[in-house]
Amino acid sequence: MNKVSSQYEKVSHAHRSIPDGEADLDDRADHLMTSLQIGTTDCHGLMRHVLDCLGALRVRSKLDRKMTPAIRAVFKSACNKFLDALVDYQDETHEDGSALHLLMNVFPDERKRRDGRSWLPLHWAASLDDLNEEHLKSVAKERPVNAKCTHGAALNATLTLEQQTGLEKVPAPGLLPLHFICSLKHPRLSNVKTILSLYPDAVKIPEETKHWLPLHFAAYNCMSDDVIRFLIDIHRPSVYGNTRKGQLPFLLAMHNTRSEVLDDILEGHSEALDSCDIKGNTALHYAARFCNPEGAKKVIAWNSEIATMKNFNDELPVHKAFVHINRDNKQKRWRQLELLRIILDENPETVSQADKEGNLPLHLAVGYNAAFEVCEALFNVYPTAALLPDRDGHLPIHYCDPKDEALYKLLLTSSKPLQKLGMSSSFAQLMTADGVPAVRK
Repeated sequence: MNKVSSQYEKVSHAHRSIPDGEADLDDRADHLMTSLQIGTTDCHGLMRHVLDCLGALRVRSKLDRKMTPAIRAVFKSACNKFLDALVDYQDETHEDGSALHLLMNVFPDERKRRDGRSWLPLHWAASLDDLNEEHLKSVAKERPVNAKCTHGAALNATLTLEQQTGLEKVPAPGLLPLHFICSLKHPRLSNVKTILSLYPDAVKIPEETKHWLPLHFAAYNCMSDDVIRFLIDIHRPSVYGNTRKGQLPFLLAMHNTRSEVLDDILEGHSEALDSCDIKGNTALHYAARFCNPEGAKKVIAWNSEIATMKNFNDELPVHKAFVHINRDNKQKRWRQLELLRIILDENPETVSQADKEGNLPLHLAVGYNAAFEVCEALFNVYPTAALLPDRDGHLPIHYCDPKDEALYKLLLTSSKPLQKLGMSSSFAQLMTADGVPAVRK
């Protein structure tokens, strides 16, 4: 009796200690490997376990009639996504902008049998851009109810009241299969139509967290002209649909590297050009934030005054142009420089205006370790910026990387006018004994 009680206590404790679906990925991975009696850093042991599971699945799938060719294809493609992240070191958050990471990031999840968020074949099928069109139709035909279910709620209808109560702490992301399809870079129009044939109202339904409609997802990432136009044609009010942050699809389209999407949205809906979000950010603010020079060029051509419009935090679009960019990411660094040139060609005076923290664009460029060419472009237009402190009393050179000798030399070329400005004592404090500027930590 004692032995049974002891065993029951172990099982009960293990169940209570299962991290919920919103727990950190590392915590869930540690718990899974511990429960399998595998060391939390023993990746070889975990790979052997995965092979054991696949071996068992290969045997048992021959006896399960539900293992149709379409389901097998969906599972294979889903596994390939994880393998791509493992073998090719692709980031598991999938920075291509698709919503696939929402499905990937629920694994490991030992609560998936209760909330149904993890293995939803139709949602996975909608997320996979390499899946055969006929396989999607087969999965949709086999599981049509899932076309109306949001990711995270597909099994809730079958749960008891007690089980549903236990799910209250796990908010569902609330994405329909249509949301997943529209978030892909290259979705098939036929797949969009297949899902809509099962659930026509899906085009009108926003997901629950950000309140994005299918058109928001498509505008953000989709590069298919046919899909964009199809979504607009079947539900034109979507063009003016607001997210929880007050974003119209046109604003989110600034993330899309295919600038023709802007033309598709504005055709017959020119008012969208003047939209802003709840913080007052315009389309050019978004173009700057996403380093989209093509989008910025189009927006400025349509409205030349937009570069001088501040948001509610007194930030101009040029202030939004600076983010941390990896030095090896030459393409994004080039896009940032090109974006800056487009803004400065139209409104060079914006480089002399500070945000609410007193930061001039040069402060931000140096602080975010922008390419030398970016800092040089700002300096050449407004060299006095190198002499002006922000609200913390720091000059741009305070934020400079000590190893960036070229940038130091550029910023120090403004040292001669310092005495005339009465800043010689401050500048002396900035310099160390050997003449190298002291960098603020």
